[in-house]
Amino acid sequence: MGKNKDKPNIEDEINELLGKLDNFPKEQIDSANVKKFRKLSQQLIQLFQPIIRPASNMIAKITISNLVVVASVLILTSFFLRRIIPFAIWGVPLGVAFLIAAFGMLVFGSRQTSIVEQNWRGKSIKFHQQSKLKRLITRIRSRLLK
Repeated sequence: MGKNKDKPNIEDEINELLGKLDNFPKEQIDSANVKKFRKLSQQLIQLFQPIIRPASNMIAKITISNLVVVASVLILTSFFLRRIIPFAIWGVPLGVAFLIAAFGMLVFGSRQTSIVEQNWRGKSIKFHQQSKLKRLITRIRSRLLK
């Protein structure tokens, strides 16, 4: 019974949708300036893509600890080398900026987990990976115990 009641409603909806197909909006024609701009932007993207991708991959690998180490080294070397190398004075503000960036990454950044999730036969399986430091320590212990 429910199917018979639904059938006319579905047919009415289909007819209504088919009637709306005739009232499709017309395709907008771009001006010559817009076409030139799009073509130029595509060329620029293709030109800088070999530079941007490796740079973004390197930036994505920067961790908070790496940033703190670089900031500390910059600050310390600028204190010792500021009389020998004149532009070393810029190491302190740059190091402080890196420390602020590291703090911002720590507070506002996303937490990376070492959980690898895989699906097997429709079920989710999670594997916990050790951090690089723990793997290094276990490798050193295993070599020392030999």
